[in-house]
Amino acid sequence: MTMADGTTADIFYNGVTAPEMQSRYGLLQLGIEKIKPYITRGILIDVAGYKGLEILPNEYEVTLPDVRGALAKQGLVESQITPGDALFFNFGWSRLWNDPQRMIANCARRPGIGPDVVDWIVSRRVSMVGSDASADHANAAAHHELTLKNGIPNLEFMDFQALLADRVYDFMFVFAPLPLKGATGSPGRPLAVR
Repeated sequence: MTMADGTTADIFYNGVTAPEMQSRYGLLQLGIEKIKPYITRGILIDVAGYKGLEILPNEYEVTLPDVRGALAKQGLVESQITPGDALFFNFGWSRLWNDPQRMIANCARRPGIGPDVVDWIVSRRVSMVGSDASADHANAAAHHELTLKNGIPNLEFMDFQALLADRVYDFMFVFAPLPLKGATGSPGRPLAVR
């Protein structure tokens, strides 16, 4: 960010600067221990299912029409998404978990959300996002906008198979990350309650 005096600085969520945040031993501010448990509404957006695919193609960029189409196919409309909801995207990536060679071969080429979806997520004021993949191919832009600028955490490698099998797209979502002091992330056990 360019400051008033013309210098530049790395600024994170809530105006925290890099020197205020980092130390040799982890984050001084904004560490994972600051994230409180989530109990909110979760919405699963089955983009792969909407496209009629088990797995989205490599490097597929999910668009806002994809999201709206998936919601409509699931009987939901975007006006039902309220501030504080958690949004999850099914790309079909979890089907590769039992095929390590295929997963490794496709790791750097996985699908992800595009910039129009990132902007839409921010405008909906959701509390969290997640998918069945690791950070998408638009990783830097998506993480920069969602997490660093807007404080919206991202859960990776989620397993939606039971929800998809039961066609459950709207549920109570419960999540508490392991509060590792100064860490940028940690394991947790997300739960969907119907």
